[in-house]
Amino acid sequence: MLRSGQLAGSNLQLDRQCLQQAQASIYAASNDRVAGWQQQIELLGSTANNRPRIIQLQQQIRDENASAKRQVDQARSDCLREPAPEQPAPPSTGQADT
Repeated sequence: MLRSGQLAGSNLQLDRQCLQQAQASIYAASNDRVAGWQQQIELLGSTANNRPRIIQLQQQIRDENASAKRQVDQARSDCLREPAPEQPAPPSTGQADT
């Protein structure tokens, strides 16, 4: 029986690769955005007149982190989804199609 969070499926290695590729793609883009906002915060310093902008940037970072987590959760679900079973071929009637 699988525990919560375990990878399922007939090919565990492919499931892991799918998830790792999705995570790398999602987090690379997200981390780039967050790094840019963090750099802006550092440049603004902590002066009072910049405080509203710093708060806005910090909220953007929180939102971005939450969005990345949701995307990875969805990717995990997509990567672990069992493929639909193959449909059997229709029975042959013995007549040639014309």
